[in-house]
Amino acid sequence: MQGFCGIMHSQYGLQERGARLLIVHGTLITQDAERRVIPDGALRLVRERIVEVGASTDLLARFPEEERFDAGGMLVMPGFISAHMRPDRAFARGLMSGPAGAAAAWQALEAALGYEEIRYSTLLSCLNAIRSGTTTLFAYHTTPGVLEYSLDAVAEAVLQSGVRVCLSYGATERESATQARQGIEENARFARRARGEPLLAAAMGLDDVALLTPESLAAAVNAAALSGVGFHITVGGNLMEERERRIARNVGLVGLLKRIGVLGPRTLMAHPMDLTRAEMDTLREARVWMVAHPRASLDRPRSPEPLLFYREQGIRLVLGSGPYTNMLCEMAALHLLYGQASDGHSLLAVRRDGVGSGGLTRQEVLDIGITNNGAMASLIFGDRLGQLSPGALADIILVSYPGPTAVTAENLPWHLLALADNARVDTVIIHGRIVMRKGVLRTLDEERILSRSRELAAALWARL
Repeated sequence: MQGFCGIMHSQYGLQERGARLLIVHGTLITQDAERRVIPDGALRLVRERIVEVGASTDLLARFPEEERFDAGGMLVMPGFISAHMRPDRAFARGLMSGPAGAAAAWQALEAALGYEEIRYSTLLSCLNAIRSGTTTLFAYHTTPGVLEYSLDAVAEAVLQSGVRVCLSYGATERESATQARQGIEENARFARRARGEPLLAAAMGLDDVALLTPESLAAAVNAAALSGVGFHITVGGNLMEERERRIARNVGLVGLLKRIGVLGPRTLMAHPMDLTRAEMDTLREARVWMVAHPRASLDRPRSPEPLLFYREQGIRLVLGSGPYTNMLCEMAALHLLYGQASDGHSLLAVRRDGVGSGGLTRQEVLDIGITNNGAMASLIFGDRLGQLSPGALADIILVSYPGPTAVTAENLPWHLLALADNARVDTVIIHGRIVMRKGVLRTLDEERILSRSRELAAALWARL
């Protein structure tokens, strides 16, 4: 598996250096601090960065010799970001829950994956991400059957596609403490490998963190500190049950995570349930990012969804996609599940005292799925993402949206939540590189990936 390193460098070498480009005649959805919408707007790119944003007439007049890219009135937006996705579950489409539930079915599939399945599962995920305008993935990976160098297999496929990614392996003690230490080392090793790669970042992944011993948690904290990375963790299970197991020591899970040093502003937490008010206060004070992934959450047994309680307590929310990649669909699902009804409450969420909880406005849905995701990604990658502004990285999508009414700053939330119905991603630019133009992928052989993925998935399901 050592050979992946050389392959990854050569893939990034496809990036053209010294390129200058004017994207003109688009409706710019800047998502900057002023949330500007610029009709007939233009962007000037120099290599991997946006250097100017303004009116098409102005930029065309000042830079008449530079290469032009006519957006033809399409929406020009920052690429979408998934705060939690699972490239190792692309072959799980159609996988039905058995008697032990969805988690057991997924774990069986992950354990059966080999390196080629990892690669093509990731390629398929990246292909779908590009087609849906998702340019950055916070990819969480677990393949206990082939743990060592599995993150390099993911990274090889990701860099071939041109997608930006933060990778982590979910270290777990599901089978043994040794298994957890191997996962921790895989994260630390890959963090060293990812340094200097502009499209790669790393995190310390912890899977079913409620089941990890304090010793394993301390080892993960030490490794993360030495590697200079944050945490990407899933809670899993039921915190009430875990709390009962720990009550003799008078240490709750959130308190333990805080004391050991897992919680902080570079911590992503997925699947939390049954938090007390004090625990929510702790997470807010630690500035943890709490991940919502509404479609994937439907496969998890749970009490009434606590997402709106977290928001009410000031916890920072971001939006992920689980085994999916289409963030427009995730925002639409977030709105349908937790959106504000005419009485100001969410239709589905119920407070623990039986009173309806205030639902999310359309703007709040976008704040979670676009603004917060961009802020979190900017922190992790150490550069500006999720907006069209001078100095930001050029992760840009052009979306064909045949709506009959004008897009303005005031009605933008209504328009964006309608995109999943009748919009088409036409062009995707990541780090200044065009990876899809007019619906044609430039970095991936779609037909070959789909063909080989079907073969591998059929063999995998036969083994299961």
